[in-house]
Amino acid sequence: MRKIYTLPAAVTVTNSSAENVFKSYAFDANSFQAGKSYMVRWLTRTTAQNGADTPTVRARFGSANTISDTAIFTGAAIDQEVSDVSVGSVVFTTRSAPGASVSVIAEGMATESDAPGTPMKSIGSVLSLNTNAALYLNLTGQWSAASASDSAQVEVLEVFELGD
Repeated sequence: MRKIYTLPAAVTVTNSSAENVFKSYAFDANSFQAGKSYMVRWLTRTTAQNGADTPTVRARFGSANTISDTAIFTGAAIDQEVSDVSVGSVVFTTRSAPGASVSVIAEGMATESDAPGTPMKSIGSVLSLNTNAALYLNLTGQWSAASASDSAQVEVLEVFELGD
């Protein structure tokens, strides 16, 4: 296992009821080769919270590098306390050479944005993607209401190349 990316500093989403990208990671075009796998790990944390406002954390994967990419994980909107977290780990694998319509398998586990110790939810998707192009993992956040008193941030985003 070889680490190929570490988030250099925390990234924050605040005061927005629209879905916003916290942070993206771009996989280079043609990097998904037959038998090659990548693991992505993340941790988001609520840093401030207004009343009953709730955040939704999503992990999206695809070629658009926007919130229109396929959601492979969507956490439930749960009432927050400061320092509640969402953690996740997902492995992406393909068994084919790069092409215009290749199956990329995403499997892993993640938690809702809630207190540490929250039960994990499984992640399992088979996506048909153009692996000749760059592919993006987007971590997104969205608050139930816009308030300057609401903020959450990505504390950890790491990408590993698995195998040889």
